[in-house]
This record gives sequence, C-alpha cells and structure tokens, in this order.
Amino acid sequence: MPTQIDEEARINVRVKGPMAAHLRAVIGPQGLYENQSEYIRDLIRHDMAEQEPYDLEVGLLEGYAQLATGDYRKRPMSEIIERAEREMREEDNA
Repeated sequence: MPTQIDEEARINVRVKGPMAAHLRAVIGPQGLYENQSEYIRDLIRHDMAEQEPYDLEVGLLEGYAQLATGDYRKRPMSEIIERAEREMREEDNA
C-alpha cells in the first residue's frame, strides 16, 4: 500500500496592480474561489497537470529509443492491460 506523505508548504505572497485586481475578481462572493488558498491550490493542480503530457512525451521517446536498439522484451497484451489497470486503481486509491 502506498504511504501518504505528510508534507506541508506555506507561502506568503504580496501582489500589486493588475495581479491584485485579478485576485479580487476571482476570489470572494462574486469570484470563482472562496479564498486565496483555494485559488493557489487550483493553480498548483493545473500546473501539475500541465507537466503530465511532458512526462508522457519523455516516456514515448524513451520507448522509441529502446525499440530502435532492440532493448525491450515482448509481453502478452493481457499482461500489459492488467498492469495498466492495476496502476490506474492504485492512482485512484492514492
């Protein structure tokens, strides 16, 4: 079972001008977010999601390089699907 990492990071940021105006527009009763922390967490989630396609691209390039050099092993498709399903279940439970 994966272990949960109990780390915490605190940030304190001052913004001025257009950035402060933007924060006022998106946070509060008329905004999309109830508070600043919720907005920052959403920004971080979006940034993390943007990193995933890059990781996929790197993995694909590594795979093509292995194929070109013959550095791979053959596996039955059922084994590949089973492993992918197991990894997806583990991600959902994390």
